[in-house]
Amino acid sequence: MLVAASAFAVDSCKLPRPPEESGIHKSDGLYYFVFPRVIAPSFTGCQTMWDEKGRKVFVLEFESGEPSRFRLPNSPGASAGLTCRYQGEKAAADNPEHCPAFDEVKDGIRSVADGEVPPPPGDRDPRHPSPNHSN
Repeated sequence: MLVAASAFAVDSCKLPRPPEESGIHKSDGLYYFVFPRVIAPSFTGCQTMWDEKGRKVFVLEFESGEPSRFRLPNSPGASAGLTCRYQGEKAAADNPEHCPAFDEVKDGIRSVADGEVPPPPGDRDPRHPSPNHSN
């Protein structure tokens, strides 16, 4: 079982696009996709949010159920994006000022229940690759 959990941790951090079982959010008319939907208490791996064009909006890394790093790959004004670190249930001392507090990320991003958001149109769904989606 440890091998499978380790493989999932690596795989969940390197997903090029949201898997079919991703949670869907809709905000201001735009669709967002979150995987995994829920963070288990012992989860090790990444929870990622993609926009409808298939671009990563954020990556939240967990080690044994605790957030360890939060990344905004395309943060405005930052050439390499924004990276925040967490240690011992708090933000690391050297975090940039724009990092979310530990309490804001400790449970990950919760998905809405299935059926609460209508499925996105095909050309706005990066779970199904098409020429319109870039990674």
